Amino acid sequence: PPHRGGGLGERVWGEALGERLIAQVIIRHGEKVMCYIENEAGEEVPLSVAEYISMSLQDDNIQLQTPVVRQILDEAVQQSHTPGFRAELYFNSHPDEQIRDLAYRLGTDSVELSKLFDAPVSSTSASDETDAPASSDERLDTVVPSLIASYKLGIVHQALLAIIEQMKQKDVRADKEKSRKLMEEYNRLNGLKQELAKICGSRVVLK
Repeated sequence: PPHRGGGLGERVWGEALGERLIAQVIIRHGEKVMCYIENEAGEEVPLSVAEYISMSLQDDNIQLQTPVVRQILDEAVQQSHTPGFRAELYFNSHPDEQIRDLAYRLGTDSVELSKLFDAPVSSTSASDETDAPASSDERLDTVVPSLIASYKLGIVHQALLAIIEQMKQKDVRADKEKSRKLMEEYNRLNGLKQELAKICGSRVVLK
């Protein structure tokens, strides 16, 4: 299941590279089954890559900052259980020219992800009756959590830097209660940073 952190509040920083990688994963693999989760009726239901990414970001109250990437994620989630949905085909024929252009540039026939994606991946979609989660050999279950953790890690790092800058201010130093709260937040985020770093594992980079 998605990593559930302590919440990053309303702090949001866009990471162009991180969001580009997220878009690439959604375009190439958004419809594929990431794992199974239990619904309210106690039934095991498939969770697509796009749904996993969306839930994981929502868990820490993070919003993607690039509008086109945000739209790609939203639409991939909405379409995840549409019979026959294939993310790359869908976005390659999207009515929005900006989305079509991004899908073309990030699709399987263009820029490659790191070697972590060299292994074959399943074409199973969350709408197929014979759903099965990606095997360990297919690596989606390793790469996607690592990618999202890496993206979150960048946000946490920026939040920690912002706290350090606040604590340097004279009025903050003079306010013991405010300083205490900032230090508590710093310690919480630093703990989350260490947790995310463990999840990240190998870096995922564009070639």
